[in-house]
Amino acid sequence: MTLTLRGRLALSFVALAAVVFALLGLYLDLPRGLLAALLVAALLIFVVSMCLADALTRPLQRLVHAARRAAGGDLSVRAATPAPGEIGVLGEAFNSALQRLSDLLAASQREARRYAALLEQMSDAVVVVDLEGRVQLVNRVFAQAFGLGEGQAFRADREGTAERHVQEVTLNYDLSALLTRALAQGLAQHGEVAVVRPEPRTFYAVVTPLSDEQGRLTGTIGLLRDLTESQRLDQVRRDFVANASHELRTPAAALKALAEALASGALRDPEKGPRFVDQIVQEADRLTRLLDDMLTLTRVERGAELLHVQPLVAGPALAKAATRVQPLAAARGVALRSEAGEEDRLCADPSGLQTVLLNLLDNAIKYTSAGGQVALRGRAVPGGYEIAVSDTGPGIPAEHLPRLFERFYRVDKARDRATGGTGLGLSIVKHLAEAHGGRVSVDSTVGRGSTFTVFFPDRDSALVSTSPALT
Repeated sequence: MTLTLRGRLALSFVALAAVVFALLGLYLDLPRGLLAALLVAALLIFVVSMCLADALTRPLQRLVHAARRAAGGDLSVRAATPAPGEIGVLGEAFNSALQRLSDLLAASQREARRYAALLEQMSDAVVVVDLEGRVQLVNRVFAQAFGLGEGQAFRADREGTAERHVQEVTLNYDLSALLTRALAQGLAQHGEVAVVRPEPRTFYAVVTPLSDEQGRLTGTIGLLRDLTESQRLDQVRRDFVANASHELRTPAAALKALAEALASGALRDPEKGPRFVDQIVQEADRLTRLLDDMLTLTRVERGAELLHVQPLVAGPALAKAATRVQPLAAARGVALRSEAGEEDRLCADPSGLQTVLLNLLDNAIKYTSAGGQVALRGRAVPGGYEIAVSDTGPGIPAEHLPRLFERFYRVDKARDRATGGTGLGLSIVKHLAEAHGGRVSVDSTVGRGSTFTVFFPDRDSALVSTSPALT
């Protein structure tokens, strides 16, 4: 067994004492005084030697203990107050090295947290792979897009994807091909990546090779931008332009045909002339309504930006809308009533609320036969206020309900055009409700009528804006 320095020194001193006592045995005939002096000298030598050994070995033992703790990961440990001489210099150097290492580790941790925060806040998906194509790091957006789990940016081994190829993890050939080409060619690659699971999405990916300090390729990093919403909006715009062109073409063609008929001599016909003029006025009114609805829809699609949400008394607001459509209801022989509690309150933009109510009431009256009824009811519900418009009309077949709030969608196109509908009213209602932070729904049974319900959240939940009210 290996002895420490202190042990070896102690053994040396014991041996020295044994020699001294042996010499004493050889010189027993010396005077008693000299023998006593030798004994005292030997004792003093032993005591002094032990003190020197302890003074030399204790600082070294402390330094060894501190080094073992540092090797175990405790960088806060420091050697005790250093002794003079070489051991003291060694202790100071040890403490200085530990402090520098601790500072470097703290700086590295701060950088890591900063980069993790950047990855966490990025709206683009990020993936890092090594030379073999194994996933090393992904951020939260990437994990959500490819169904790898929720949470902050993480290393692959925390989610069970370590040492697994990116194609095995994502099950996506497009992304794997881009990463493989970037590794093989050492050049940046870009292209579209179509994702099927967990939900269909389209990304534009840019893959860049990664190199170390010596310029050696170490892997690649992929940055994926989600194009799904922008493509959807582009499609919505194209559909809107196509539908609007079709809807505008009909009254424009009718106006042209009627004008040509009048120019051909019908204007002088006492029977046809006035009738054609009335039709021109009707088509012009229809065209005006269509343009007005298109402008309204364009404004409400901007969401809460143009809304001025404020507390309103429900009863007068509902009564005002009912009064404005009462002449239409009377002309069609439809009974109209409005109901709301005297103390009822709701949070809404005044003009936006009237637009919602007028569109729903106008639809309900036009689709209700003479002798039918239309009811406008308001009631307080948890978290907000609910307004329902019910009619006793023909009802709406179930297959039409999912698309009912789309632009220009009509259940009965012939009847809609006959009643002067533009096909935009319900889409306007939907966008206004969502701009308030609410929602709209419909419940309909063929032959028994329909009920449209709009929910307005209370002030704490509503999207409040200080912009001018929608007009």
